[in-house]
Amino acid sequence: MYTGSIPVLASKFPYKIQQYARRLAKARSPYKLLHTVIHTASIHKPMSDSPNRILKQSQIRSGVYIYQTPRSPYWQAKVWVPRQKRYITKSTKETVRLDAIDAAISFADRTLSTIGTVDPNPKATRFETYADKYDRHLKAVEGAASRKYKDYHSSLYRKDAGIVHYFGGMQLSKITTGTMRDFLVELDIQREEPLAGSSKKKLIMTARAVMRMALEDGVIDRLPDAPKIAARDNPRVAFTNSEYMDFMRAARRCIERGDVVSGIKLSQHHIHIFRFIVHAFVRPTTNELFYLKHRDIQIKTDPAHLWMVIRKGKTGLRESFTMPFAVSIYKHICSRPGDLRGVAFREANMDEYVFMPEYRKRSYARTALPRIFLHIIREAGLERDEDRLVMYSLRHYALQKRVRDSKGNVSLNQLAKNAGTSVDMLERFYLKRMAPSSEIIAEFQRNG
Repeated sequence: MYTGSIPVLASKFPYKIQQYARRLAKARSPYKLLHTVIHTASIHKPMSDSPNRILKQSQIRSGVYIYQTPRSPYWQAKVWVPRQKRYITKSTKETVRLDAIDAAISFADRTLSTIGTVDPNPKATRFETYADKYDRHLKAVEGAASRKYKDYHSSLYRKDAGIVHYFGGMQLSKITTGTMRDFLVELDIQREEPLAGSSKKKLIMTARAVMRMALEDGVIDRLPDAPKIAARDNPRVAFTNSEYMDFMRAARRCIERGDVVSGIKLSQHHIHIFRFIVHAFVRPTTNELFYLKHRDIQIKTDPAHLWMVIRKGKTGLRESFTMPFAVSIYKHICSRPGDLRGVAFREANMDEYVFMPEYRKRSYARTALPRIFLHIIREAGLERDEDRLVMYSLRHYALQKRVRDSKGNVSLNQLAKNAGTSVDMLERFYLKRMAPSSEIIAEFQRNG
């Protein structure tokens, strides 16, 4: 008969039984406790009797082992597969340890070469990884509120139709010109009408911008060519002379009434902005018109003009000059409040923005002015469903007016350079819908 303590008795059994014993150690009846421990031990087989227990184990190399169990006289091989994050086991069919080591090494080499130790689609070189990297880079350079960043971000991450949705899980090295063409075809299939050519070009341009960053990092060896996209030019409509005069008269009426648009009271300053676009050929964008500071403008004479430095233009840094009337506009902007004739010209703060300087956030000024423009368009009765006039129509009008006023004698090369564009863009977009002047018609008929 056993006369020792219960814990000592429990220690003679497997670990689980020891736990049961400790759990019941505080029981009131020691006989009940003893009965419980012994009964539990009778229904649990000791681990020492398991046929799967490891008797011997040796590590051959990192992740490769051989071991023996009572179940088999042969050594077993065990190989760790990082990609699957699990062990794969197999009998070596060898009873001699040295022979089992050779068999285990052969098994490990075959297993790892077949399944692979490296993920065939590593995240570091997927398109989605570099799309995120490019998105962060553009956000830091352009700012989260910039129109350029918002456009590129939308192209990348648009739900069900974005670039990342299609290319995200692909390896950058597997993306080819044909892959990009398939992407455009897939977009057209999902739509009732095919995507516009300009939109397709923008998507491909964004995708290639991401891949260019991967090229710079050495992830890919070459940048695939963009697929050819048949695009139909759709140039904006320009103001006519009569429409421009109607627009200016309507603007003055709005100012006289004290109209307020989106919390902004219309003033002479807004008229100056619209006129400046026409006489300086600048784009009505955040990085051109609204980025101009007084230090970027110089008043020149002989002949009278403004010399401007466009620092963040669409085509990069450029220097350009204006028509003579832009000098008067600029002097009015720099004049004292109430001096509508611009006589008392003052020296402006060189680091102050020229247009709508009260808004330090340039993107807000860029979105507020089009609302004012649309308000004046409605006042002038120029609103229409097709061929709508937009702020860019003022730039189109400016370039067409320059060609008409010169009777076709202005150099298109110089005009394109001054406006930050190309002769091809002038002919395809800015001048394509220009009505010829009577002088141009007469010259054409005379030489015909």
